[in-house]
Amino acid sequence: MTYNIPFALILTFGGIFAKEYLNASYSLITLLFSLFFLTSFASRLALTLRPPDNLRVLMTVSVIITGAGLVVLSMSRDILIFSISFLILGFPHGFTYPLSIISISRSISPEKRNIANSYFFSLMMLVGAIMPFVSGILVDTLGLRYAFMSIIPVVAVLYVLLRVELGREKALKSAMEDENANRAA
Repeated sequence: MTYNIPFALILTFGGIFAKEYLNASYSLITLLFSLFFLTSFASRLALTLRPPDNLRVLMTVSVIITGAGLVVLSMSRDILIFSISFLILGFPHGFTYPLSIISISRSISPEKRNIANSYFFSLMMLVGAIMPFVSGILVDTLGLRYAFMSIIPVVAVLYVLLRVELGREKALKSAMEDENANRAA
């Protein structure tokens, strides 16, 4: 969720931003999206070659990179800075989905994993369907530049909620391990 919301806004209005504010050609906008997806692919490839031990660190880094990328994008006054923002934003795009799947596989028992994956994919699809509508309202209300900035606090709140949930899962898992150890003794 911490990236699905910005991703929907970027896909819906990133090219429009480049065209309206930076006078980019359609072919250049397409190239920029290619660079965005290239960095996304590179980050997913990195996760494949070296699966993460500590998901929390990479999730934190992804949220920080997302916030920084959104600030750079919204402050862009020329196409070079805008291009850098797309390169930056490609990395969390590549990290967050695989990290979510890894988290599900590590924290959910195999017999409940299909249900968890179904809920996860359903939520992602719902956000993907609703965000263009919400993004349109944001852009109409705030303008393109401020619409990108306005979702940074939302990402931060979702990140805090994620950390709280991960903390609860870790505490629950630790308590279950202690209980199992006590039973074995």
